[in-house]
Amino acid sequence: MYLLVALFLAIVTGAEVVLYYVRLDFRLYAPLLGVLAAVKFATVAMFFMHLRFDSRVFRWFFVTGIILAGTVYTIVLLTFHAFNGRA
Repeated sequence: MYLLVALFLAIVTGAEVVLYYVRLDFRLYAPLLGVLAAVKFATVAMFFMHLRFDSRVFRWFFVTGIILAGTVYTIVLLTFHAFNGRA
């Protein structure tokens, strides 16, 4: 099972590297990388941190934390993008 998870993580990492070399608009590039990073983070947490087998309360804390972190990251990213060069 761990070999399949490692293969999945390698494929997702390869997709991130390919995305780096493909010329995309920033509005598409940043969310794609964010989604891929969240998928990798959730996969590692579920399998290697054994969150998949823990109580639902721990899963709820994890999901709430990742949503909060993603929201804060998005707000900061949009703030920097909105005020770029207008200081």
